[in-house]
This record gives sequence, structure tokens and C-alpha cells, in this order.
Amino acid sequence: MRNWLIIAAMLVLLSACATSPTVTCNTPYILVGLECCLDNDANAVCDRDEGLVASGNGSCPELDCSLCPATIVEKNVTIDKTVYVCDKTQEVVEDPADCEGNKAHNAFEYYTPYTNAENRSGVELFTTRAACRDSVHAVEIHFRTVNNVKDLTIQAKQAIGEDWEDMGVFTDLSTKEDYVYGAICVGRCTPNAGFFLDPNKVHLIRAKFTVEENSDVGHSNEYIVDTREESDYMIKLC
Repeated sequence: MRNWLIIAAMLVLLSACATSPTVTCNTPYILVGLECCLDNDANAVCDRDEGLVASGNGSCPELDCSLCPATIVEKNVTIDKTVYVCDKTQEVVEDPADCEGNKAHNAFEYYTPYTNAENRSGVELFTTRAACRDSVHAVEIHFRTVNNVKDLTIQAKQAIGEDWEDMGVFTDLSTKEDYVYGAICVGRCTPNAGFFLDPNKVHLIRAKFTVEENSDVGHSNEYIVDTREESDYMIKLC
């Protein structure tokens, strides 16, 4: 009888050792078997079994994406840009006004153009106005003389003390009245212009001409042609 009591006591001890431990899972974790697994969407299925998190030891902390480093992607971008080469220094600039000695200064701001030449030269009319040639801003010169003009030379300068520079020569006009055109651009930008004026400058221009009848050389009145931005010559729609 005593032996049976000892056996019964041992069975009670073994039964107590075999009792499963109590496992408690806090939301958003759920109990599966004897372990907790993450169930963020609360559908009673472990996120790892749905492929939402990598499988492993059954637990995965929630990710804070604000702590993730930014992804830097390098790309090569090509941008077309127009640049200009300064006449004097050969410096490359984005705006012609940045060239040394070319700050869009008006050297004729206080200068009064000469207007008495036509009273003695046989020129009845010599006017300038804004125009366009092949979508390029231009100067239109309209002239009329007493006698036919053998040749006409457009002259210009950018400072009072400078010598006149021949910009364009028109020969064998053989007419008393005509129109000639000068384009405002860098270089020879259009074949439909007889002379060219640099942009972003103030030019003083006149005409030198030879009358066919007696080969007398005369000059027209002087005119200021402003090729800076926002001037009358540059705001015309071309």
C-alpha cells in the first residue's frame, strides 16, 4: 500500500511539470502555439504568413520609415545655353552687356544729333524706324534725294569721339527714293539686310552718299538707334 502512495505522488509531480506555461501577447501581436506573431491588420493571421514581414523568430518590430536614409539617384542632364564672346577680351558671357566696356551705356544721352546736313546736301528725306527682316529686329531707312543716288554708305559709331565706321554700302541704286535695311544681331544673321548693328548698344548712324549727276558727296542727318532691350527697336514684334 505504501508503494502505491509513492507512485501516485510521483505521477502528480510529473503532471505538474508537463503543464504548459501561460503566454500573453499584446496587440498587435497574436498567440500562435506558444509564441507571439505580428498581426498589424488584425485579421487573426500572422503577417509573416501573409508575406507582409520576413519570417524569422516570429517577432518583428514596426518599422519607422522616417528613420530610413533618402535614396540619391544621380542623372546627367543636358541644357542648351546661348553664350557670347566679348569682342575685346574674348571672354565668354551669357549677356553681351557683361562684356568689358559694353555695359549698355548710352554715350549719346546728352548729345544732340546733327540735323542740318540735309539742308545742304540734296537729301529731301532720310528717316529711320523699327522693322523686321526674317523675324530679326532691324532698322528701316527710307531716303529720298533731289537727284539719283549713285551709291549710299551707312555709317555708325558708338561714342562721340570715335571715327565713323562704314557698316554697309549700297551701289548703283540709280533712284531718287528707296529703302535699305540693317539687322540688329551678332554676325550676319540674315541675307536680307544690307548692314548689321550689334544688339544691346546705342548707335549713332548717318548716310554718306554720292549723287549720280555731279558725283558730289554728302551726308544725311544723324540718328540715334538704340538696340538695348526695351528700346523701340527691340520691343517690336518680329
